[in-house]
Amino acid sequence: MATEGQGSLVLNEISTDGTNWKVIVCEDNSQISGTSSTNETKTKNCGTFTGVSTNPVVVTGSGVAGADLAANQASYMDLQILRDAKTKIYFRRQNALAGTVAAAEITYAIFRGYVTEATETSSADDVIKFNWAVTSTGTVDFNSVS
Repeated sequence: MATEGQGSLVLNEISTDGTNWKVIVCEDNSQISGTSSTNETKTKNCGTFTGVSTNPVVVTGSGVAGADLAANQASYMDLQILRDAKTKIYFRRQNALAGTVAAAEITYAIFRGYVTEATETSSADDVIKFNWAVTSTGTVDFNSVS
């Protein structure tokens, strides 16, 4: 029987050097989207030729903009600075270790890319929240390193 994973255990991490990882702080929601496009060319006497193009992977999320962060946490401001500077980063998404479920056993993706959204929202009756997005460039590795 399969063992489920909890969404609260999914970590989205960024790094500028590929070794020192920071988890995006106080997330409440995240998702990963990988899509492909197909193109068909019909010919008179050779049939139909189909081409497939893989679109960039996009990971999006939201959270609460926290303060007094630990050294291994990335803030809304960190994401905004990386987006503004057009800094190419490493991005990693994986489930954390939980009971008999190994880290990266259920979900895993690692790639180089850019922070393509950092949007802060704040209403008078709520905490300061933010939305973020990271878009891949090149190859995305969906194979767990564990």
